[in-house]
Amino acid sequence: MAGLIVALDDDDLVAAEGLARCLGGAVDAFKVGLTLFAAHGPEALFEIGQHGRVFCDLKLHDIPTQVRGAAKSLASKGVWLTTVHASGGRAMVAAAVEGAGAAGSGTLVAAVTVLTSLDAADLGSLGLAADPAGQVLRLASLAVGAGAQALVCSPQEVAAVRAEVGPGVLLEFLILQEVKPHNVVHGLLMDRFGGNQIDGRSSLEYDSLRAHQRAPPDEATCKGWSSNRVMARPGSSET
Repeated sequence: MAGLIVALDDDDLVAAEGLARCLGGAVDAFKVGLTLFAAHGPEALFEIGQHGRVFCDLKLHDIPTQVRGAAKSLASKGVWLTTVHASGGRAMVAAAVEGAGAAGSGTLVAAVTVLTSLDAADLGSLGLAADPAGQVLRLASLAVGAGAQALVCSPQEVAAVRAEVGPGVLLEFLILQEVKPHNVVHGLLMDRFGGNQIDGRSSLEYDSLRAHQRAPPDEATCKGWSSNRVMARPGSSET
């Protein structure tokens, strides 16, 4: 069985809320990205949260005290999942987990390992003499050791990360799936990925508002997304 997380990465709250309203009950969660949050703040979490669970993807990266406070504030809004950069270090990730836990809402903290837009040359320019795959494993281990309940990595690294951190951690990774000619979607896959078994603690995001049209899809499109959830043939992209 597959479940979907639809990413709302545009700055148009009306369109995002319309899409969430249309897909409410057909998908498992909605991702509020940095652009939407920067444009509308906590209002975006409230409006989208009327239609399902919210994954607030702000990728926090600051000193531990600030990240602790930010994670607590986001968790107090009732978000299901929020993100931090694992590269902020063990103390920062632990502070995020502590802050989210203090709100008592059950919010999970996902640590972003290496952005898929970075390659070995980019890491080298940052003074990191490591290949992306090796850095992902290093950061994954660090983040889980600091208490992170989830990790973000690329599809190519899922098997290695799962072997590194074990079965108790939710993995999230980006794919692209052309559901309609003008729509790309994000989500959870509990089926198979590229011939490799992916367990029910792995998730994929499907991008929706990063699409060629801004208007929310019609009812038929929504039903098509829901009925085709298990049929996704994923690829990879930047996030």
